[in-house]
Amino acid sequence: MWSYLAFAAFLVGASALLLWVHQRAWSIHQLEGLDESTLDFRRRQHRRRMQASAMIGVVGFLVVISLAIVDAIITTALWLVVLSLVVWMLLLAFADMVSSFFHYNQVRDRHVAEHATLQAQVDRLRQREGNGQKHD
Repeated sequence: MWSYLAFAAFLVGASALLLWVHQRAWSIHQLEGLDESTLDFRRRQHRRRMQASAMIGVVGFLVVISLAIVDAIITTALWLVVLSLVVWMLLLAFADMVSSFFHYNQVRDRHVAEHATLQAQVDRLRQREGNGQKHD
């Protein structure tokens, strides 16, 4: 029984900590002056992460509640709810991973294109100026 309570306390504490960290990160992102697409990505990321973190706390509370239930059918239903929440958290984590992958690929592609444009400008200037050598 104590191990259940310790596990539940750990889940609730971890949930509270994660909620605080995600909220703090979102506050920082709002002040950074990000472009609209990045801010939208961060907003959706924040929503997914807050939802998953809150569900961790709910699972912790359900673990404590399960200790007080003696009816087998209700216990089974409760653990099916816990299993459903865990599956939902896994889906949110997968969605977060996929979303981050595509977002950062777009950011990388923009930087690569910008780098190529700047490199072409540098090459043109070097050709025009004789590679930085003085002309008499």
